[in-house]
Amino acid sequence: MRHHLTYLLVWTALSATACGDQLKKDEDKADFTVSSLEGLWSVSCVPSQLGQISGYRIAAIQIAAGGGFTYESTHYEDKACTVKLYDESSKGTVLVADAVDEIARRIELTPSEGSGIPRHDAVVTAFNFGACGFKDWAIDVAKNLMDSGCIGWSEVTDTDGVSLANGEDGKIHMQVFSFGSDSKSTFSGDDFVKN
Repeated sequence: MRHHLTYLLVWTALSATACGDQLKKDEDKADFTVSSLEGLWSVSCVPSQLGQISGYRIAAIQIAAGGGFTYESTHYEDKACTVKLYDESSKGTVLVADAVDEIARRIELTPSEGSGIPRHDAVVTAFNFGACGFKDWAIDVAKNLMDSGCIGWSEVTDTDGVSLANGEDGKIHMQVFSFGSDSKSTFSGDDFVKN
């Protein structure tokens, strides 16, 4: 669950390791538009965090021509991704904004709808401490997440960024990371692969 709707998209020229694949530098994408992001990006049953709950996640981000996005994510308790914890979905638009520096541009997400559904008692208990501003979560009951600050592409809670790189698997990888005061951290479950 995300609490910020502004992203930094960084086309990195540095190598990074994710999911066992060595990512290669992708130097020719410093100038880009929303069309550069079009396509389906996904993660498939990877370790992830749902607030303080450790688990696994299957998620997909579809970015369409013109900047529309659809996001679907399911968190699971087990590494086989069979016991559901939480479903989240959102739709809206994504815009490429001004450059931050020579390698980064801001991405602005404007959601038009978003919802979350707890699928496990442990999630209901954890969320009822005030997750997304609600204290009345119930199992299998959808919450409208509009205006909650919880609509996004990952559960990172700091200022976020995305780096793109070509993987040795021949696919483009999109990693979501958090900017700290002077560094960036990649979060488990946030290495999306372009299908």
